[in-house]
Amino acid sequence: MSNKIIVIPDAQDDMMNAFDWYELQGEGLGNKFLLDIELLRSAD
Repeated sequence: MSNKIIVIPDAQDDMMNAFDWYELQGEGLGNKFLLDIELLRSAD
């Protein structure tokens, strides 16, 4: 069974805030976070 991830506008804002937070924790972590989200969204 597969669940599709749908990102609504409010969640998009939260994801960008999380990106900023991860970047403060370490350079490149924000990009890794967004890439992981994209991998989940593209998974069947």
